[in-house]
Amino acid sequence: MSLMKQKMSYTINIKEIPETSEVEVTGEIATDSFAVYEPGVVAYFAQTATLPGFRKGHVPEKIIRERMGDDTILHEMAERAIADAYPKIIQEKSLEPLGRPEVALTKVVRGNPLGFTIRFGVMPKFSLPDYKALAAKVPAEPVVAEEKEIDDALEELRKRVARFDQSKNGGSPTQEIPDELLPTLDDAFAEHVAGVKTLAELREKMRAGIIEEKNLRTRSTRRSKILDAILSATTIAVPPIVVAGETDVLLGELRTDIERLGITFSDYLKHAGKTEEELRKDVAPDAGKRARIQFILNAIAEKENILPDKAILESETARLMQAYPDAEKTRVMVHVGTKLVNEQTLKLLENAGA
Repeated sequence: MSLMKQKMSYTINIKEIPETSEVEVTGEIATDSFAVYEPGVVAYFAQTATLPGFRKGHVPEKIIRERMGDDTILHEMAERAIADAYPKIIQEKSLEPLGRPEVALTKVVRGNPLGFTIRFGVMPKFSLPDYKALAAKVPAEPVVAEEKEIDDALEELRKRVARFDQSKNGGSPTQEIPDELLPTLDDAFAEHVAGVKTLAELREKMRAGIIEEKNLRTRSTRRSKILDAILSATTIAVPPIVVAGETDVLLGELRTDIERLGITFSDYLKHAGKTEEELRKDVAPDAGKRARIQFILNAIAEKENILPDKAILESETARLMQAYPDAEKTRVMVHVGTKLVNEQTLKLLENAGA
């Protein structure tokens, strides 16, 4: 009977671990079900082993058993048996694992059931607080552009224009320019740098730019405060594997930023006096917070029936696939969809109580 048709027999016990949002499955695969993997494993080693005096794929079974040893054969059987049993258990018990499972073999003995423990993360179970009420308590800060800020911005613009003109004439763009050589702030200057007719119009244009920049900063700050308020009112345990994955993302972003500055990651670690493992421990709390926030945003989006705009999702996915043709399209689409839904969810929170 082929392995595909052989019904696997096993006994399992499932334990939920709410403190870490994990599930632990302990059990045994029946002796007969475990034993059926042996012929395939021996045949595999016979086909792949390279041993002196034998052509590859023509090593006798007796020699394979002698050279490989019973322990190696049994552990390969165990890996294959667990690989087949795991998805069956997940489907049978309607479990939804997050990430790769941790597998421990507790008994691997010929003529006995195969003992195992499988532990994996699952979606955290938590209750959302009144997120709209919490968001409404975080005020939107008023934004204005002070006259001095506009004066300072105009002065910096004068200097940039002067440095640019100097570099065109063969001078150094970093050389300090005396005040008397700076362009005059008048209507002609306004038309030259911004295409507007008067200096007053240029001031208003710069005022709008300053306000827009401040709005972006204050909006980001308010969003962080809203999320912190919701997070403080929510009890949520994140699976370790999710925190580890988010830690990898944070370290990857840090590595990219550092290398963009022309510094190697190893030099950065040396300068910081840390090992990569120590750095992982340092960023783990931030990774855990990011993961908790994402679970909360997902839950709010689900409750509010927020979905990504299909046209934007498809166009943005296509744009990224063109820029990164080797990327996996499904993962790119999930990434884009998450960003779009997050943005809509954050806007909903911003407008709470408005």
